[in-house]
Amino acid sequence: MNMSEKSSTFWDILSKKCSPVDGIHSFGQWKFYIVFLLYMGSLGCLAHDPFFLDHGHFIFARQNLITIFLAYVIGASFCWEHPMFGKSSGANFLLQCLMMVPLALFLARILVQPPSDTIFMEWLNKAIDIIKGTVLYPENIIPEWILHLFKNWKLSLFTILVAIGLSFRKLQLRISAVLAFLVTPFAIAITKGGELHWMVIGLILLLAGLSLQFCRYDRIIYYENVSRHLIAEGGDKTMINLITKIMVQLEERQSITEKNILVLVHNEYQKAGVFTETEYRLIAAELMQLMIYKYNFITVQNDINGLVVKANPVLWNNDHLLTEITVIPRVIVIALLMICWIITPVDIIPDAVPFLGVFDDVVIALFSSMALKETLSKKR
Repeated sequence: MNMSEKSSTFWDILSKKCSPVDGIHSFGQWKFYIVFLLYMGSLGCLAHDPFFLDHGHFIFARQNLITIFLAYVIGASFCWEHPMFGKSSGANFLLQCLMMVPLALFLARILVQPPSDTIFMEWLNKAIDIIKGTVLYPENIIPEWILHLFKNWKLSLFTILVAIGLSFRKLQLRISAVLAFLVTPFAIAITKGGELHWMVIGLILLLAGLSLQFCRYDRIIYYENVSRHLIAEGGDKTMINLITKIMVQLEERQSITEKNILVLVHNEYQKAGVFTETEYRLIAAELMQLMIYKYNFITVQNDINGLVVKANPVLWNNDHLLTEITVIPRVIVIALLMICWIITPVDIIPDAVPFLGVFDDVVIALFSSMALKETLSKKR
């Protein structure tokens, strides 16, 4: 398909959808400097919080190092796996890395606390005593900061929930999960009182920077993949325009019915001439075959409304090294939690109870396996 043969409708739609007008692309944009200052201001405010100060000096305890890991896991998921903040290159990549620093301080501010005598700690100490007497001495091989993770119930619970929440395929579920898990520790930090203004101001500046940097680059990836396939495979101009409009609707609405496709076929082909209803249906059938087998654009499912068409999840794939390494920390966390829970001698339901004794281990293994499968999947 030569350049002169491509229809204006095809290029008008895809060029508009692929244009990253809201993102940050270079050091010359005013947005870069505003967002940079907002992140630095957030970092400065959070670092001035008395929580991190000891006789006027900034102290970041070893237990707080876990929040750096959590900030990376959360930031990488939304910056690189699901690129919500523009393309991961140049000036924008620098900002994406910078945002994780104040995020780590904020997580430390609301999650880190001195270990207290909780039921979880009693279970942990009991497990360590049993392991000491039977297998090995964990303090000799396990770093102290990892043991601190399990001694702080808020930090350990948040780590588990985030690892599982970020394994959801749908972006909306990931965002909802992380926000929901942040609400409770943030509310607890507020109710404890003390000097809160540094934390609140730092959070406001961080959110302001995130809002300015926000750019759904995953949508751009989707339309770039669509346009690349259409250009490479070629085809009839009218059919190309129709496929383009369907793919736009699929990105915006996530799914459309066979009836919707037939309406689009009517609207597009009635400009070219008069067709019978049977001919429209034949065109729609040919269109579906092209999109499934030639372009690999869609998947078809059956439900109560009949045939439902959805965009192929691979169209959102971002072939980037950062995307590949983003899931590794979550895979390690989920796998370790599953293994540690199964081998630990402490259980919610004692193993001595017939049938029910292994129920908690089976449930943990099942949910962890599902989370691992979703995390390792390249589907959206």
